[in-house]
Amino acid sequence: VRKSVRRRTSGHFGFSNRSGTRAGPSWHTPDMVTVLYDADCGFCTRCAEVLAHWGAIAVMAPLQTADLIALGVDASRALRELPTVLDDGGVVYGAEAFRVALTTGPWWMRTLARLLRLWPLSVLARWTYAAVAANRYRLPGATDACAVRRPDQPQSGLG
Repeated sequence: VRKSVRRRTSGHFGFSNRSGTRAGPSWHTPDMVTVLYDADCGFCTRCAEVLAHWGAIAVMAPLQTADLIALGVDASRALRELPTVLDDGGVVYGAEAFRVALTTGPWWMRTLARLLRLWPLSVLARWTYAAVAANRYRLPGATDACAVRRPDQPQSGLG
């Protein structure tokens, strides 16, 4: 039995992607999952780097360079919750987006992703994600841009 070896290729900032091209406005294709992170937030950028380092093969791309309208991503929600564009074109946010990113990784990440679908872990994941997102400006690598704004506050970063 021949084992297939998954060759990692370098994308935006060294993040993995299947095509081996730099992530830019045309990086999303229907056969891959794309994680859009807030590049103005050091914490978010570091999390995307860690996911790629751990072996996730999703495309990791900054929100600021993505065509959010074409991808069907809500720009104001994307600043509050991590968006992930699914291979079928759908979009998920927050803890579910993180869980989907895990499904593109090695066996242990895929196993964790499956566990995060189960109650009570799914509830714990949503609560944990909400707490981290609300306090990301307090975490290591955070900047002033990391503060999550309420929907009624003025937006910045995607102008």
